[in-house]
Amino acid sequence: MVAVDLSYNLLTSFNIPECKNLHTLDLSNNRLVEVQGPITPCGLKVLNMSNNALTVLEPTLFTQMTSLVELCLSGNRLTTIASISYNLQSLQILRVANNDLLFIPDDLFYQKTNISIIDLSFNLIEVFEPDTFLGLNLTRLDLGFNRLDSVPSESLRGALSIDELVLDGLTADDLIPRSLESVPVQHISISRCPNLNYIRHEAIYSIPSLQTVKITENPVLIYVHPGAVSFVANLMEMNLSHNDLSVLEDLQPYVPSLRRLYLTGNNFRCHCGLKWLQKKILKDDLGFVVKDKDDISCGEDWILLSEIDLSETCEPYVLPLFPTSWQLHPGSNISLLCREVQSELDSSSSWLLPPDDQEIAAGSKDSATIQHGVLNISRVCPQDSGKYTCKIKNVLGEHSRSINLDIQVPSIQLHHTEITDNHVKLIWFASLRSAYPATYHFSIAKAGDELRDGHLTIEVDRTSNDLTIKNLAPNQTYHIQFFQDIPFCPSLAIIGSINITTKEHHAGKTDFTRYIIGGSMILSLFIILGAIFTLRQVMIVTKPAKMAAIGLDRSCSTQRLLEKENNGLNSDPEQVYTISGQNLVT
Repeated sequence: MVAVDLSYNLLTSFNIPECKNLHTLDLSNNRLVEVQGPITPCGLKVLNMSNNALTVLEPTLFTQMTSLVELCLSGNRLTTIASISYNLQSLQILRVANNDLLFIPDDLFYQKTNISIIDLSFNLIEVFEPDTFLGLNLTRLDLGFNRLDSVPSESLRGALSIDELVLDGLTADDLIPRSLESVPVQHISISRCPNLNYIRHEAIYSIPSLQTVKITENPVLIYVHPGAVSFVANLMEMNLSHNDLSVLEDLQPYVPSLRRLYLTGNNFRCHCGLKWLQKKILKDDLGFVVKDKDDISCGEDWILLSEIDLSETCEPYVLPLFPTSWQLHPGSNISLLCREVQSELDSSSSWLLPPDDQEIAAGSKDSATIQHGVLNISRVCPQDSGKYTCKIKNVLGEHSRSINLDIQVPSIQLHHTEITDNHVKLIWFASLRSAYPATYHFSIAKAGDELRDGHLTIEVDRTSNDLTIKNLAPNQTYHIQFFQDIPFCPSLAIIGSINITTKEHHAGKTDFTRYIIGGSMILSLFIILGAIFTLRQVMIVTKPAKMAAIGLDRSCSTQRLLEKENNGLNSDPEQVYTISGQNLVT
């Protein structure tokens, strides 16, 4: 038997039988949650278990599969593939795409020198260990659509050679210089990256073996530096199509070996900065070819670049080297470059700074410094929030580009738990914890009054989350603000606010209630005092009365008995005596 195909059934478990003569086993598209390996040596070459429900692999699953050449585990729910680390020295193709892998063991490919194709795409991998691909000669390595926020250059440099490297779906928003350096690769794809905005100078650097670069379908990629790919002596082809580029500077000075270029599907601005490209389109140049030249357009009307009349000089165009908005936390450092598309005309640059758009070509204002078109702010504070505008002008006109900085502090949500006619009780919840020591304050003012920093400001213990504010006026609206004191910032930052209205003061009902309560308390007090006085008098008189009764009883005992007998009172159990005006009951 050479091949067994059990795909597209309803299998939930499977024991691989004796497979000495079995070449291919297809278990794909079932409902497998468990697979047991053979207990005797197996000659199996191809095993396909893709699109099942596997979450773990049995440790002994591959023990007897020393001849396995191709293994497909894609489309399962695997979180680890550690069991593949043992045996499988003959493995050439490994596909584990579309699982839940969090990491790859650094010894996974140890002594697997025959492996040539590895597909780890569509997993949850955030980092690769330095020795993961050490010593491998790979035909294709697909790391696309994981959770990589940077290129794992150190791991990739361990490979001896990589024909095709797929880094699609990176989560990075910026490929910085030397992102991909000295990796022995021939063809690279960095496409469909949802957050990628910029590819900086020398992002792909010093890769002599590199022949093609594909950077396509990145929806927010607005700028690629002309020297983004540098020191690549054998690069022949670049595909920059279907991005969001508005301008592209001349690439050839950085990549003289370039012969094929793809650019369709971008949003180019009709500007003299594209004159170099127009010349290449209109004139064949020693083998350099814009392959999609008939589809490259510019402007809102999508005018073909081959048909528009572009002059050699024009007004400046500020390069999109920074985003239109940027959210930062206090303490961050920023550096923004104001630069135009290369032009033969002299030009000057300046920055307009908030809050009053003060224009500065060089120098400083508050925490901002400007030199050679670069705006630097060290340890930003909430007060640095606002719009910053880069402006460049020449004799033919001017152009500007702005960025809105939003310096965010941990905000709080304020709620009231109790409101009366003269006080309010507040609680609050913080959105996130501060990364630096901070002190909280609050200020309060009647609605319509000007609220100033420090106005009735009281320091609040940061460990507490409730506060009672007393001595308020009834039926009055108050505006309450909370502030945070950031150590390196000059003034307090507003982190939350709330408006509250105290209740009305009902004088008649309240006073009557108070009179009733007060009168009841006074009456009760008099009753208690009277009872105490009566009890005390009883205690004072009781003792001598008892003594007198005892003496009287002893001295006149005979007379009393005679009187009782005469009067017939012997059977009366209760006798009443009057002593000093007190009636005693014995």
